[in-house]
Amino acid sequence: MARPVKIKVQNTEKGWLVNIPATYSESGSRARRFFKTRELATDFANTLRHNVRDHGTKSVTLSAQLTMDALKAATIMEKFSGITLTQAAQFFARYHDEASKCPTMEQAFDEAMNRRGNLSIAYLRDMRGLKKRLPAEFMAMNIYKITGKDISAALDSCNGGLTQWRNAFRTLRAIFGDQVKSDTIKTNPCANVHQPRVKRDAEVIIYTPEQVQAVFSACKDYQHGDKRACAECAVPFAVLFFAGVRPVEFTRLTWENINLETGFIRLSGDITKTGKTRNIPITDTLRAWLETVPTDQREGKIMPQDWRGKSQRVKKEAGICGREYQDATRHTYGSFTVELEDIDYVRATMGHGHTATFETHYNNALTTHEAQKYMAILPPAKKSNRTKKSA
Repeated sequence: MARPVKIKVQNTEKGWLVNIPATYSESGSRARRFFKTRELATDFANTLRHNVRDHGTKSVTLSAQLTMDALKAATIMEKFSGITLTQAAQFFARYHDEASKCPTMEQAFDEAMNRRGNLSIAYLRDMRGLKKRLPAEFMAMNIYKITGKDISAALDSCNGGLTQWRNAFRTLRAIFGDQVKSDTIKTNPCANVHQPRVKRDAEVIIYTPEQVQAVFSACKDYQHGDKRACAECAVPFAVLFFAGVRPVEFTRLTWENINLETGFIRLSGDITKTGKTRNIPITDTLRAWLETVPTDQREGKIMPQDWRGKSQRVKKEAGICGREYQDATRHTYGSFTVELEDIDYVRATMGHGHTATFETHYNNALTTHEAQKYMAILPPAKKSNRTKKSA
């Protein structure tokens, strides 16, 4: 039977002493350790004594603290059958090495924006806005450690609506996708995010003919306040209301895409959201508004400088301030036009792949009379001419 390990604790002038025999010392020579209290000395002696008793003299090549850590780790690993401490340490080292090579969320954002420098000003502006809205602690996280729960919590904290949440999610998914393609991370954590469901039965908000008329009436220059030069907003609003283009398509549209002779607005693949070319017929109403611009001024972008600020002032002056009207011009066009035209015509004009979209978005039970009233909204000069002809 093996002799019990004798490790004594003594009180000395220098403190409580533990004499470590050479057999059990890390250095292989007799060693002495001093402690401030008897409890600390006793704990150390007991740890060393138990290690030698349970694991033999090989355990003394490790410090008492390291030995205790190894024993605790072994206890934790008991539920992982067949996994050794060495394998666990190798796994952590590999994890730490891979994480150290990954950027923070903020750095990944900047990389993504640099890659997309050729995209629209509005798209990059929205990315910068999202970057500011996301929590600072989320932006400081290493992307290797970000989980689906982290992403959901960050998006929920932005306090936006459902559309804003989903748009932000798509942006983050693209950013993480860049990192997957670069082999920085193996999988996209957005795949583990549960997206809020869209309530498809909710009625889409549209402008009434009276509200549309109020918007055009508010397209004038003002003498006081911010964004005074708003008269130039009339034609851009006409394109939005009577051509049904998407907001992102509107930002890319130029006069070169508008051909009054052929009677079409041609949206090439680099303008449309889907990447497919689309031809939009120019209605009599839209033509009347487009022709208010002198021929020698029909160049450059349709969207004027500082469109965001000016359009907001116009809508405010028209008494329309709700955020729900943000993308309502296209919905208004679809809802009224489908009352006057064949559904396939409207689907092709608006660039929808399926007619089912109209059941979801544009089935507002409007009347033909309302649609005709909408399409009769003309520039003041055209209205006066029509009145004279009627007389």
